[in-house]
Amino acid sequence: MGNNHACPKCALVPAYVCCWPMSVFGFACCNKDDDATSIEPGISQRLDRIEELMRSRCDEEGSLQQRESARRMKKCFSSLADFQNGEKEFDVFVSHAKRLSASEDRAMWIADMLEVSDLRAFYDRSDLKDITEENLRDKMLASSVCLTVIDPFTFQSSWVVRENVWAANAGIPIVPVFDADRFRWGGQLDRWARLYPFVFSKQAIPLSKGHRRESVERLLQAVQAALEEGIRPPEEQVSGNLSISVTDVRVGTGGSRETVTVDAIATAYESMLARLSYARPSLIVATFTCAHDAQSVVDFLEEQCPEVPVIGCTTCRGVVLNDTWLSYKNEFALACWGTCDDAGDYKVVHIPDRPEKREELLQLVRKEVQEALMFREDTPSFVVLLGCPGHEEVVLEGLAAALGETVPIIGGSAADNSISGLWRQVAKAGSGGIDISPCAVSTSGLAIALAWCSVEVATSLVSGFQQTAKRGKVTKVDVQDHGRTIMQIDGKPPRQVYDSWSGGQIGKATKFVKGQANILGPASFCPLGAAGRRLRASDAPGFLTQSSGALTTFADAYVGMEVVMLTASPETMIKNLSQSARQHIVDSRSLLSSGGQMRSKSSSMPAGVGRLKSLPEKETFDLTDIAGALMIFCGGLVMALEDHMPTAAESLAQAVGHSNIMAICCFGEQGMITQKKAVHGNLMFRSLVISKRPRQVPARARVSRPSQVFYGSGPMFSGLGPN
Repeated sequence: MGNNHACPKCALVPAYVCCWPMSVFGFACCNKDDDATSIEPGISQRLDRIEELMRSRCDEEGSLQQRESARRMKKCFSSLADFQNGEKEFDVFVSHAKRLSASEDRAMWIADMLEVSDLRAFYDRSDLKDITEENLRDKMLASSVCLTVIDPFTFQSSWVVRENVWAANAGIPIVPVFDADRFRWGGQLDRWARLYPFVFSKQAIPLSKGHRRESVERLLQAVQAALEEGIRPPEEQVSGNLSISVTDVRVGTGGSRETVTVDAIATAYESMLARLSYARPSLIVATFTCAHDAQSVVDFLEEQCPEVPVIGCTTCRGVVLNDTWLSYKNEFALACWGTCDDAGDYKVVHIPDRPEKREELLQLVRKEVQEALMFREDTPSFVVLLGCPGHEEVVLEGLAAALGETVPIIGGSAADNSISGLWRQVAKAGSGGIDISPCAVSTSGLAIALAWCSVEVATSLVSGFQQTAKRGKVTKVDVQDHGRTIMQIDGKPPRQVYDSWSGGQIGKATKFVKGQANILGPASFCPLGAAGRRLRASDAPGFLTQSSGALTTFADAYVGMEVVMLTASPETMIKNLSQSARQHIVDSRSLLSSGGQMRSKSSSMPAGVGRLKSLPEKETFDLTDIAGALMIFCGGLVMALEDHMPTAAESLAQAVGHSNIMAICCFGEQGMITQKKAVHGNLMFRSLVISKRPRQVPARARVSRPSQVFYGSGPMFSGLGPN
């Protein structure tokens, strides 16, 4: 990757070997004395000599010859080391991933620098005609040192992992190097050091444009020390199957009823960290009532955990936290849910302004998620979706277009305390501190977390309602709002039909204000459902219009759709939800394999129950297997249950063994209801259970990729290409 720009001070073209590419490090020729006082005289002289030699290779117009030709130039001065190992073909094998063009360029620069230092460097594209596993292994075993260029995709490259396993098992010293300028590493290197200790047995060498000469000196000294160390076969061999290497996965929760936002978030965050044993979280999910200040929440999280991806939204009146209904006067509540998963990967996508046009929204969701999927080659183990109410069906369609139809989704639409539009979404987009963005607040946005969890997970979507004999067909809808306003049922105004079906219950509870009545609470135990759909239990009624009798719901309807009135009582609702959640955990046989292949067996479950798991077919979760759970509870049910919410919280906690649980109360729930279908419904309960069992990832589990290559932008990327 050449650059032919001349130095503005001396008109010389910068040397590649002694400096980074101009776009990253500027010009070497006028800065060759930088940091000279900290460099040994011999090495400093060599660096100056390298620059002189490389400038001498410029043609009359000042352009450099091809870098790979330069690598083969005659060696002009004595070796950095006082010895050569005659039994090895190469002194250094340069191992690197190829997803980022910057890493490719960095690896070539290192190979150039080593060769002009009279060390024989192996660089695959220059030294192999056919890059195959057998050829790479032979070249690794023919090398004295493995130098591994660390970037965000290093350990997602099966080639790099294999190369380092070969080196470790042969006793070849491994020297890791990383770019200290381009990426915000945070605790990422420490995390990888725990997962791949054989790569980090030596101190990782930082490369920095601000300390160019010092960086080169450190690198050469580390290589020299590794050469002097020599081959030392290990006492134990490193396993080549690193996908099952899982550390202790933890889930932690914390919450507060305090009314001052900065105090509440500090209390909740500290409690969550304590349950995580103060380990750095891999993902944080935050929720709070609309009475709290969203900006104060994100400001605190930005300060306390700048490298951790965050997703969150407002909740209705309170939060289910462990076995407690956390709420002060049905107005104030704030909670945090976090997981610490060193062997997993988590990436957050934030769309701050959701387009109103259906096709634009669908394509935007698809594009953003497809770009996020370039982060890994295998399918996510689950996805969390938190957005503003409206167009949920279109968002799910966009997710399916990007993810396929077998990745479990747990989702909820942000809520407030009184359906007054005060909902918010929060997100810190990016992944693990490498390409992380500042934490942000949106009012009409989408926050999406893609999770490659290292342990098995299970999901469910349940409803505690029973169908009645009251049913009819939708004969007219308002197409301007995607059918969410039903104008007629069986040719009559929905207000008249619904009041008749409910025995006058809806009419008695209806209070019109400026021509509209909020009936979400009164209708919560007699909602409308889509007949014939086992799991979309409710198109929750939201508002009645006084003049036309039209009914506005929280889900799309269409002409010809058959609707049925459902029924339940507070007591039976709580019982059905907790029993369904418990049965989902210990008795479920509806399975979703990690490779995206669905299998199912029939089982006796209450109407409105769907379950998907990433467990092997012969296994189930026991309560002792559960590390924690993230849940979506219906905000409409919160309004209806009111004083019964403490009982509901305790029942749900019992169902999953009182493990670290947090339930956000939303105005719409999204989840999987069939083998290949994610849907949006209301007055339902959605759960994601995190186990302690390592996830087995099939070798061929892959996401379908679009034909075009996406190129990243921002602080993480200088160019993103095929791995």
